[in-house]
Amino acid sequence: MSHNHFANPDIASRYDRHRPPVHGIIEDWLREAGLAGPYRRAVDIACGTGHSTLPLLRLADTVEGIDASPQMAEQARRKGLDVQVGDLASLASAQYDLLSICMAFHWFDRAEALREMRRASQPGATWLIYNFWLAGHRADPAFNHWLRDSYPRQFPAPQRAVPHFQPQAEETGIQLMRQGQGSLPVTFSRRQLIAYLTTQSNIEAALSDTFGYADAETLLDASLPAISNPDGFEYGYRYSICRLV
Repeated sequence: MSHNHFANPDIASRYDRHRPPVHGIIEDWLREAGLAGPYRRAVDIACGTGHSTLPLLRLADTVEGIDASPQMAEQARRKGLDVQVGDLASLASAQYDLLSICMAFHWFDRAEALREMRRASQPGATWLIYNFWLAGHRADPAFNHWLRDSYPRQFPAPQRAVPHFQPQAEETGIQLMRQGQGSLPVTFSRRQLIAYLTTQSNIEAALSDTFGYADAETLLDASLPAISNPDGFEYGYRYSICRLV
């Protein structure tokens, strides 16, 4: 995995409080793919504070999570989840029939990640790889311009791989069952929006001994245009559901 932009001691509590808990939609995706389970043993890879792990409890008899950040893992354990500190290499071999990765595959070395996921999978296992992002505001051009142009200039995004996973022709044995994209409505007040933005890797990459969260919030507040309607935000998603064959 590349540099962990979420290793800051304070990011786990911020992430847990300020990221929209929209992950329950994965049940719809899996059901539409004809792969709603039940599963015997599921693992949430790079589970963060557990938002993406909780829906798996309704899909599998046993659910585990792993995350490279001890602080993230501790936040997840406070929800009663079985979460260990670790990476893909720490997964048990041939144990899981459902493997889920939310907003993390683009931080991994692709070949290494696929090798470790294959190793950890039972025959015929289901893989769910998906992302969420702030897509914009459905009726606020000024905000959309800020999000698209001003924000990334002020806080550039760290380099990462292509964010969306799709099996390549040479990656044999991985069958794409369903993929989709869309958006969900989310509500942010101005303060909530700024707090959410401080959980993004753009902000994490800018933090230093002399530039903290309060400094980032001040800059964001100064540059962010007025919000016309707090109910108009769109949270984008894209997912791929695969099976090992």
